[in-house]
Amino acid sequence: MNLILKLITLLVLFLCGLGITISVFRKLIRSPNQLKSVMLIHRHGERVPTLTYNDDPNVLYWVKFGIGSLTDKGEQRMRHLGEFLRERYESLWPEKNELYVRSSAYKEDFLSNPVKIYNVDAQNDFMLSFDFNCPVFDKETERVLKSPDYFEWLKSYTPLLLYLEKNIGARFDRTITTTSRLFDNFLLSKKYNLTFPNWITDTIYEQMREFRDRFFDIHSRSILQKRLRAGAFLKELEDQMKLIESNKNFKKVHIYSS
Repeated sequence: MNLILKLITLLVLFLCGLGITISVFRKLIRSPNQLKSVMLIHRHGERVPTLTYNDDPNVLYWVKFGIGSLTDKGEQRMRHLGEFLRERYESLWPEKNELYVRSSAYKEDFLSNPVKIYNVDAQNDFMLSFDFNCPVFDKETERVLKSPDYFEWLKSYTPLLLYLEKNIGARFDRTITTTSRLFDNFLLSKKYNLTFPNWITDTIYEQMREFRDRFFDIHSRSILQKRLRAGAFLKELEDQMKLIESNKNFKKVHIYSS
């Protein structure tokens, strides 16, 4: 934190696209220091699921937008966020060619590009993509999954996985990733007040939620996983801070979307 204050650099984290800023913002904005650079990180807007299933009652609704794409509300939220950021940092906001925007290459992260947007194919984007291809990370995750505590945890969910397989059919492969993506479908169906299959009871829904929450823990359990997942992005921020500290050429506004 001392380094950030010294560099007079503000890092604002937008949580889940809600535009909620961390409390540090207000403290810094009232300080006599000059704001020299802003690094903004935001999540994508509301989207549709990345996975459907046999007899999905909402499949036509999902397809209307495109699997994994932003909904109308999600697109509106992103436009509002852009307007909000420009107004908030009006004194610092540069011309379009001086604005640096880095996004993961998912459909929900960008629909248009009134400014240049930098991105890398998801399989090769080790900085922002959850699906980047990293054999070392995959091997470490496999090691975590084979640990005794995770083996017992997964075993305890066998009845749930069998139940899902029975109701969904052959397309359900009982993997952690597929189960997590399937819950995403039910979560968004509930959020958008859409139809629920009658075999998804409150108990099954909560079991899937608990299972999905563990999915994220599995992918960031060890120190090595955390370094491989977050290291490149933290290095990106550090490099920008060093440029500011040395008064070298740097972008006044960096925006990251994932």
